[in-house]
Amino acid sequence: MQLAQLPLFFILVLTTGTSAASELSINTLPLPLRGGKNSGIRSASQLEETAHFTLRTSYLARPLSVQSPGPSPEGNRTSVVEGAFIAEFADVVLLGKGWDIGAGFSSHIYQWGQGPSAIEGGDAPLPSFAMGPPRVELGWGGSHKNYFRYRPYFSLNLPLGSPGTFSGGDTFLAELGSSFVGQHNWLEWSAQAGLLLRSTSKFSATVWGPQLLFAAGIMARLSTKILIGPELHLQPLLSSQSSDDHLRGGQIFPAEFVGTLRYENSWIPVSLFAGTGIPLSKRASTQSRFVRAPGSPLFRLGVDVEAHF
Repeated sequence: MQLAQLPLFFILVLTTGTSAASELSINTLPLPLRGGKNSGIRSASQLEETAHFTLRTSYLARPLSVQSPGPSPEGNRTSVVEGAFIAEFADVVLLGKGWDIGAGFSSHIYQWGQGPSAIEGGDAPLPSFAMGPPRVELGWGGSHKNYFRYRPYFSLNLPLGSPGTFSGGDTFLAELGSSFVGQHNWLEWSAQAGLLLRSTSKFSATVWGPQLLFAAGIMARLSTKILIGPELHLQPLLSSQSSDDHLRGGQIFPAEFVGTLRYENSWIPVSLFAGTGIPLSKRASTQSRFVRAPGSPLFRLGVDVEAHF
């Protein structure tokens, strides 16, 4: 099999069959392996150094809550994962001629909540620690007449995580897309578009499958070393939702707003970020009320520490 055929092979594998619902990840904005100025958007610039490392520590509040049948029209809310501390590490290496390759690792250092069994009235504990699946990514950076830069990429989650912990589990997950970046005076804009591919699964009343991934952000340079800016992430699900249960139909639309404060120096740039899930999802049973999608946290706090050589 030729290297260029690998993405097509994984598309075929991931779009057939089903997987366990607990293979889902509560972290819908994982650390970009090729990070940019905005905390959640990949860089589109060519890697100038030999290697680039990033360590991220973050906290997610109420990243996974679901509705179940109850006496009220909206049902009962179950906080499957109430909170989680997550550590992530990324390493990107320059291959030459614009190509780079990266690897990433993550772990849920500590998480707590009612667990998935609580939806059916059970009391099985949620695992407090979990290893996420390793990720690998291949990208190539180019530019268009110096107006903007772009970087198409292919990312793959390997099936080596901890199943049943909402850290990604032990199934393949692939992402195809491209990032873009441009600059005008003291402003830098960035954007990203992609397609997330995975086998279909169902958790509570939500059917999970392929997703579209859109992101856009801007960073303003306040001084030679300090930047600040917002970013918006939209991740609509393409799978049709079930119509045979209490919370039927509707549209699942994970979305999140994140702000980043970045300090740059020659060796160790540091970024602080905070975000919140946006209520854009809608169930037929909730009528006109919009809610946060599973995986969109009530709020997110974190810090990135980078190094390059």
